[in-house]
This record gives sequence, C-alpha cells and structure tokens, in this order.
Amino acid sequence: MAQRRCRFAPNDGTTWEFSGEIRFGERAHPGSLTSGNLKAVRSIATGDLTPREGTYGVHQELHSH
Repeated sequence: MAQRRCRFAPNDGTTWEFSGEIRFGERAHPGSLTSGNLKAVRSIATGDLTPREGTYGVHQELHSH
C-alpha cells in the first residue's frame, strides 16, 4: 500500500487506479442521465474514458463529452 501511495500523483491521471464505482451527489442519480451520458460516466469510472478538464485531481467533480 505504501508503494502505491508513493507512485500516486493526484494531478496525473496516469497514476490513478479506477474502481469502476460511481458516486452521485445531491440530486444526481442514474435515472437523471440519458443512457449515453450514463455510459460515458461508467467509462470514466473504469478509466476507459478520461475527464476533459486540463487539470484534475481526486475528490472533485469531473465531466466528459
């Protein structure tokens, strides 16, 4: 675990390990998204699709197109 933390850089998505888990906040839920948007969110959660932000980190909202 310590080695994994040493390799992890929050602002470098190439060091991330994706869980596939999606956590919705406030009023968002799977039913509030179109099927295409939900598919994109699932792809981000698994690391198959990357967020569009130029800089990003852990524990913050992300979006993709």
